[in-house]
Amino acid sequence: LERLIQAEFEQERFPEAARFARRLVECDPLNEAAHRHLISAAMRGGDLVSARRHYQFCSEVLERTLGVSPAEETRALLAAPISAAPAALPISTVRYVGVDGLHVAYRTIGEGPVDILLVPGFVSHVERALEDRNCRRWMESVAKIGRVILFDRRGVGLSDRIDAHPTPEAIAGDMQAVLDALASRRAIVVAASEGGPGSLLFTARFPERVQHLILWGAMAKGCRSPDYPFALSAQQFDLWLGKLTREWGEALDLRTFAPSLADDAPTRRWWASLLRAASSPGSMRAVLSALRDVDVRPLLGQIAVPTTVMHRKGDQAVRMEAAVYMAERIPEARLVLVEGADHWFWAGDQEPLISEIEEAARRPA
Repeated sequence: LERLIQAEFEQERFPEAARFARRLVECDPLNEAAHRHLISAAMRGGDLVSARRHYQFCSEVLERTLGVSPAEETRALLAAPISAAPAALPISTVRYVGVDGLHVAYRTIGEGPVDILLVPGFVSHVERALEDRNCRRWMESVAKIGRVILFDRRGVGLSDRIDAHPTPEAIAGDMQAVLDALASRRAIVVAASEGGPGSLLFTARFPERVQHLILWGAMAKGCRSPDYPFALSAQQFDLWLGKLTREWGEALDLRTFAPSLADDAPTRRWWASLLRAASSPGSMRAVLSALRDVDVRPLLGQIAVPTTVMHRKGDQAVRMEAAVYMAERIPEARLVLVEGADHWFWAGDQEPLISEIEEAARRPA
């Protein structure tokens, strides 16, 4: 564990260093060096609150068990000037807003002048998302542009799951409730994958609240039809859903969602953990069954805000033709095809999407 911690520090992968250090503390709570590793990982990762909390825990363990205080070396970690650690972006606590008799979880990252609402795909978790180093790096980069608004739509993550049917209408309602709770007048809406249909509906209904719509790896229809031949058929969708339900809790379909990270052990562990935390097999079956029959194609011609449709050319989760289809039907939409095969927006090259958000933020609200 010591060697693993050191390797993660050398690669500046501080969340992973903290994870190994936490295991070392669990193995030997009286190992003060292990506590220092954990405190240092939090400090160097910019999480000063966690660093202070663990220092307090270390102090209590040593005092209660050995009757001693932390060593000077341990105390010095927190005595160092705050500027010695990376500047931490403001991350709010998780809050809840009521909508349709349910409770939707949300939080914010950063305090910039522009609001950026991230509408997630089929699974999300507003706390666990930040535990992945790639996802956190993406969030922190975007939070330098504006205030990033994260939420778990009804049915997944920390939001209510009972009687939650995440139709496009419901997701649009969740979006409206979260923006209202934050007194957000207008936002750049970044819709990923299955977050696309609800975002299209919200934009069509409330164009005055959308500064710019960015669709990433998204689709306007859930299943194949004669006039939409580049999606799974309903039968294929149900077969995939059955496989997903049986294997829930593992690192599901990582070679499809993020082939560039498929062999990365930390990503595999995080993805499996996020799935378990975000939903159960039965709940996810209900969520995806609702998304299977989605068809918001009639709304495409009604989108009256600046829109960018972005898609990776080799995406195997949602075919590139789905992006081309939307871009051809949304008035004046801009199509940006990105190299690579990762479906996740935070995997692979993050720069194209971040640059698009930055450009959208420069335009007058």
